[in-house]
Amino acid sequence: MNEQTKETAQAHVVDDTTKTEAAETIVDAVFDIGEAWAAYGLKVGRMALLTSARTLSHAARALEVVQKNLEKQAENSTPSA
Repeated sequence: MNEQTKETAQAHVVDDTTKTEAAETIVDAVFDIGEAWAAYGLKVGRMALLTSARTLSHAARALEVVQKNLEKQAENSTPSA
């Protein structure tokens, strides 16, 4: 092999290595972005569930107050003997 052929062969090897590293870097970046979006989605889902739980708790307390008021009204309106 002459020197020019060796240099050309080495250049191809370097180019292939660079392309492989670039492809791996892109794959890693895409994976990291997907992982970040998944973490964000889980965080938002958790916050939504916590908010719903608080809302249901407040609604349950309000229903309890209404129930107690109805029971008091029923006791007060019952004719005494």
